[in-house]
Amino acid sequence: NCEAEQFWFGPDLVLASSGQALFKFTETGWTRLPAPTDWTHLDVTWSRTIYLFDEESTMMHRSDDGGTTWPYIGSTPFLGYRPSFYPSPVDDEVFLSINSFWTSNSSFSGLWKSLDGGFRWQQTWDLSHEAGYLSSMTFSPTYWQDGTAFIAMNGRGTFAGVWKSTDFGQTWFRSSNGMPNGPTSSPGWLVISPQFAQDSTLFAGSGPFDGGFYKSTDGGEHWFYTAATNVVVSMALSPDYRLDQTLLVASLGKVYKSLDGAASLSELWAPSDKWVGVVGISYASPHGGASAGENQTPRLVYWAVAVEGSSCRLYRSQDNGATWQSQTLYKSVYLPTIHASSVTTE
Repeated sequence: NCEAEQFWFGPDLVLASSGQALFKFTETGWTRLPAPTDWTHLDVTWSRTIYLFDEESTMMHRSDDGGTTWPYIGSTPFLGYRPSFYPSPVDDEVFLSINSFWTSNSSFSGLWKSLDGGFRWQQTWDLSHEAGYLSSMTFSPTYWQDGTAFIAMNGRGTFAGVWKSTDFGQTWFRSSNGMPNGPTSSPGWLVISPQFAQDSTLFAGSGPFDGGFYKSTDGGEHWFYTAATNVVVSMALSPDYRLDQTLLVASLGKVYKSLDGAASLSELWAPSDKWVGVVGISYASPHGGASAGENQTPRLVYWAVAVEGSSCRLYRSQDNGATWQSQTLYKSVYLPTIHASSVTTE
């Protein structure tokens, strides 16, 4: 099955999984990485450390060299609890959330934190008495200095919405002024500006029955609603968002582009597939490899995942969205699950 909501795009690291095999996109095409065969979750930090986690065995591996080696780093005590995995930008700091709907032991429900890469865990937020779950988590680009992180909570009443921490995830307070209460308005995703320390901007996806999204320009203190033409399933900000105000929006059917911070949206691309699942944006060098150097002229490379039924197709545009080329893995096998790195998302 296609799991297009799981992706990780970046300027010099694009990963994709096909079954239990992991691949990396290079200038010469797709290269299979010698990753462990048993894993269910993949995530990558902004420093490009790759984490693999297997919810069946709770074992964790990481790679600090782009996928060449995968040392075993530990095993969590949460066997059978289907945790969600959120490595922070700080080395060896990892968060796990456990949904109360999936656990028979409610005392495990909540947010857990490890400072040693997954060997020891501390519960930083007990959600055993709340009817809800964490759906997304994102970190300030200067998290190691300001300790600022955001989570999107789905639940009932004042529990739902965006919550914020300024002490490295130890304590949390609701930061949803401008968002209505109720599960149908609960945010499903969060995207933070790469220049958050300067512009205090972040976006939050609205509920599953609402076509718009929310924007904050004061670090989550206040939010205002922006309507869209369809249900927004993903958003990606330019790495220079503070300067160019450029973002991409993926909806059920089309990709939109904004040059004014989402004040207005214009249609960019409508693939032949039934709907577009995920879109990402990143810088690339003129040769499509690593990030552009000081003496090179950078350009935006767009990546999108189009979904039809249970199959995925990965697309890439190297001309600001004017044309799109389908990316295949080993001849005609399309990637069923996309993991891509991003300087802007989680």
